[in-house]
Amino acid sequence: MNPLRALTRPEYAFRPRQVFTRLCRALTARPACAEVRLPWGDTVRVCPHETIGSDIWHLGLFDLPVAEVLWRLLETGERALDIGANLGQMTSLLRCKAGPTGHVIAFEPHQELFAALEFLRDAPVNQRRVAPLGLVQAGLSDAAGQAWLDPGPQWAANRGLSRVVTAANGPRGVSIELKTLDECVPPDARIGVAKLDVEGHELAVLRGATRILASGAVRDWVFEDLGAQPSAATALFQTHGYAIFVLQTRWRGPGLRALNATASGADLPHNFLATRAPERARERLASGGWHVLRGA
Repeated sequence: MNPLRALTRPEYAFRPRQVFTRLCRALTARPACAEVRLPWGDTVRVCPHETIGSDIWHLGLFDLPVAEVLWRLLETGERALDIGANLGQMTSLLRCKAGPTGHVIAFEPHQELFAALEFLRDAPVNQRRVAPLGLVQAGLSDAAGQAWLDPGPQWAANRGLSRVVTAANGPRGVSIELKTLDECVPPDARIGVAKLDVEGHELAVLRGATRILASGAVRDWVFEDLGAQPSAATALFQTHGYAIFVLQTRWRGPGLRALNATASGADLPHNFLATRAPERARERLASGGWHVLRGA
């Protein structure tokens, strides 16, 4: 490992002990499966040979800018949703930040990844004072039913690329159940933050959340959108009164750019925030630093 990398990556510079961890792990063979303690205290089960697991194994966490945004936007005691939870890093973050008076629901259709979520919830090492965690083994879409989850040809190298395909286009990969968000979230529920990352199926998920969008039940949506902007997904959010921002990252911390403002080299081109409280979001993300690396 280049020793200067510790100065150029915030995961090392803002959490120096991770440099030592990285050096120790560089001297041993990567295991097929490992349990890694995250900066905020939970332990997750990862595969260090694939993209997400490798980052957690070496850096201590995956997708630092998105993790930081989620950490800053969610308040203690709030509800949160993780749609497309994968192995559960962001689910873990949300339940720790929400605390014992909050509540988190995570959605993940793939059996192998769902087992990692069950480990997160049930492992003795994770029995702490955190938000109760509800797990739903299903994909979300615009209608309930059956579909296929196509893991793609790179599953062994990246377990974050699975995508939903219809039964008419299958069979491909794994048969899964589909639900709608409107049927999974109680009508009176108020959600602080929802993370949405479903590899191109985001618009269908939102079309299955008509009631939730119309009522503004979710204050902040942190979501991936692979389409050219403005996209159908961002337009749908705007129709329901949400302000849209592009997430940004710099060495000193995350930031926001209004969707209609001039693009910047700091932009994360496929990561967005849709919020009913834009001034609050700007305030929460105004300061520098990476709070999530301290778990505080």
